Amino acid sequence: MTYSTLILVLLFTCYHVNAEVIMIEGVKEKVTFTGNVLTIRVDNRHNKRGAYSTCFESDSAPPSKECPSGFAILMFTISTRVRTYQVNRAGHLLGESYDVVGKIRFDKDDSINVLLPKIPFSHIVTLVNAYKVIPVTSTTSSSTYSTSTEKMEETKSNKVLITVVAGLVALAIIIVSALVLWYCFCRKISGTQIESYTVTGSKINAQKPQNN
Repeated sequence: MTYSTLILVLLFTCYHVNAEVIMIEGVKEKVTFTGNVLTIRVDNRHNKRGAYSTCFESDSAPPSKECPSGFAILMFTISTRVRTYQVNRAGHLLGESYDVVGKIRFDKDDSINVLLPKIPFSHIVTLVNAYKVIPVTSTTSSSTYSTSTEKMEETKSNKVLITVVAGLVALAIIIVSALVLWYCFCRKISGTQIESYTVTGSKINAQKPQNN
């Protein structure tokens, strides 16, 4: 499997592994959904009547008590065992007389942010055709790790280069010092030999008899 194929598989998994998002009270979920409508299913396990406030992140929503600032509200009630609602991308609740109050904001990846401030009577609320969006950070981490590794290798190479240069400089100094010492020693030996030869020659000349 090539690297590009692996990336595509990871992206596909991140966007499609979390089908049927079960909502948790007070937790905002970033989801995307297939088709033109988002299907919301409410399981009324105790068969009790309840009212819901579903909040969709919006740029033009009026303030409401049920939803936090910046969220459009959709209110509906349930009195049956199971009830399914469908909201289209324009914010209209299909088959009902009420719509989302405000415009739902879709991000660049076509995802929306959904929040249920309160879920009454332990009902189970499921976004049937939604997929939870998980940020993909593996590529960034790999890139950061690669960059860090390259910097460490570069630093290590620089240290090795500095060590080699310092060693060569030290070796050059040792060689030059040895040559200077050898030169001085040779000069001293030569001077001693010349002096000894001069003294010896003088003694020989002094011992030669003079001819009358």
